Amino acid sequence: MVEKTRNSFILSDQMREYFLKIGIERNKGSSKSGHFPTNVHPYYFCMIMGIAKNKNGNPQLMTKDMVDEWKGDAAKNDHFISGLTFFMHCKRHGLVTDQTSDRVLKQMSVFFSNTSNKGFSTEGYSLMNRFAQGGFEIIAEELEGITDLADWFSLYLGLLAE
Repeated sequence: MVEKTRNSFILSDQMREYFLKIGIERNKGSSKSGHFPTNVHPYYFCMIMGIAKNKNGNPQLMTKDMVDEWKGDAAKNDHFISGLTFFMHCKRHGLVTDQTSDRVLKQMSVFFSNTSNKGFSTEGYSLMNRFAQGGFEIIAEELEGITDLADWFSLYLGLLAE
């Protein structure tokens, strides 16, 4: 089932189940080497994989709540993450080499929230969620059955570099 657009990051039930086997926050999972400190971390790694491999997917059903802004360590780098995702948005609209700054400025108001300095618009969340789902599809296929965080990171980085 495809998740309807929402104004938050989407860590689908399928994604959450996969990463809970490693461990997220208080749910320690099977990993002996550590766990993800927040739900945002696996979401971010999926999104980065989707961006790197230019893979989009349709976000799947999410029955639990998810945050709408970067948390934990990701919050310290939110400007870099937001810049990267906004670049992908502009690239999709053919504005990467555009010298007309007002078109880029107009897209900023389309991509980012006009009510929060940390949030995104529906279109912004949608783009990130599609990349996160696409990245997860790659991860789930290529890193199936990996439940130790250190092993997962090692294999993830190798896959990202391919």
